[in-house]
Amino acid sequence: MTWNSSRNKRRTPDVRLRGAGFHPNHNRSISQHMQQRYIVLGTLALVATLSNGAIAQTITSATITEIIEGNQVFIQNRQARINETARQREQVRTGESRTELRFSNQAIARLGRNSVLTVGQCGAQVQRGSMLANGAVPSCSSQVTAAVRGTTYLFEIDDDGEENISVLEGEVEVRRLPGSDKDDDDATRGQEEMFRIRAGDRLIRSRRQGRTIVRAISDREFDSVLSGQLFSGFRRSLPSRSIDRIEQVYRRQFPNRRFPLRTAAATLLNPNRGHFTLAVQQDRPKLREVIARVSLVSRRGNGYLPERFVGDFLMPINRPVQFIRGLNPEDRVVVRIFDPQGQRLLGYSELELLDDQAAAFIILPNRQNLGVARTVIGLDRDRDGSIDRDERGSFYSFFTQLEDFENDFLNTQVRFLTPSQVQDLEFRDELASKVIPFDLLVNYPPSFTRGTFPVVNRTLRIFGTTIDPVLRTVPFRSVQPIRVPANRILSVDVPVSILRYRR
Repeated sequence: MTWNSSRNKRRTPDVRLRGAGFHPNHNRSISQHMQQRYIVLGTLALVATLSNGAIAQTITSATITEIIEGNQVFIQNRQARINETARQREQVRTGESRTELRFSNQAIARLGRNSVLTVGQCGAQVQRGSMLANGAVPSCSSQVTAAVRGTTYLFEIDDDGEENISVLEGEVEVRRLPGSDKDDDDATRGQEEMFRIRAGDRLIRSRRQGRTIVRAISDREFDSVLSGQLFSGFRRSLPSRSIDRIEQVYRRQFPNRRFPLRTAAATLLNPNRGHFTLAVQQDRPKLREVIARVSLVSRRGNGYLPERFVGDFLMPINRPVQFIRGLNPEDRVVVRIFDPQGQRLLGYSELELLDDQAAAFIILPNRQNLGVARTVIGLDRDRDGSIDRDERGSFYSFFTQLEDFENDFLNTQVRFLTPSQVQDLEFRDELASKVIPFDLLVNYPPSFTRGTFPVVNRTLRIFGTTIDPVLRTVPFRSVQPIRVPANRILSVDVPVSILRYRR
């Protein structure tokens, strides 16, 4: 579909975005004959038309304000950097990275991975992928031309051509001007077709089925959006007014659920951000205790700092240890598990820390020679040592398996298993636990599967040659493990512990 084609020209939908407080008095209308792809969508009036000779405000540029998870963002197929600008009719494309754009009218758009957007004369033209739109938006029709005070919505086009528009706050009005679309029948040709998507609703346009429906966003879908790639990981949050409105919509639709979104400011002020408890479990314990070697890999910008040793902890099975201070969301914690004598490696895991107190569990099978471990981590806002049952959007579960760990200690490798590989594990039932509140068997943090440092379905060396020498030695050889008491919870001040072992 071209932006302005003089031959075989098709009518594009005119989408008007209204502020959260605007409620016109006409009903939502959905045409099953609407064959148009809603390509031109964004934080702008998607099609700017002329109204009584008045020219609607246009978008002249989009400036890249943030790039995360690598550097795969391109303007006109040239690798882009922060503060570079795409002009009208220029294309912005992402690979495995994500990006945030600010348009010339100060509206904001975020592009997910593998997405394509063209800066159009009258809006943002999305050809593929996903875009989150937020901000003041010019809109127009045959009767009005107006600026919008605040609309936040998600627009997606999948590989099968199915389009979804999810309105988080505000209102989106899609109108197709009368025209002779080749997909129209005689009954609809020449008619103006329009439907309205209000806050908390989702439009689904199925190209294969040739129909459009509008329904309420489910709680799981809403949680997935708010904890997904277009909200998480960005340095700047959306404007607080927009977040307040999104929260109002969420609480109105799901009064018994906790709002999952946390602003960047709230996260920075949260004294428990990145804190976590860690426990090693067995369903039917064969071991009284294990040694957990804990290290920290701090996130900095698009990369990570070198791995830093926190300590070896001789932990009773099923007994947690609390880790505090010096931790931030998206930092990774590496855990290598040894037998009590420190002679055999039993398992390996990595944790991605959350925006509040978390509870993490590494579950070992009853048999000790398998090299398999299951990791589960989720929010524990009330700090009772268990995963909150109303925080499904921040719950992760995955499996790791050691390779060659019986033969060569330093050359041991680990693989983060895919869902199909987990299904083939005959003993996966041994890795169940009462601490798991959800039925998600495999659910990785997004950064584990995409971006600059993915780990899923890859074979990684556990003891790389570039890591701190203390991490390459067996327990007891250079560092005495810290014994975890059985009658109280040990609290570890992470920066203090790191400084203790720094050489």
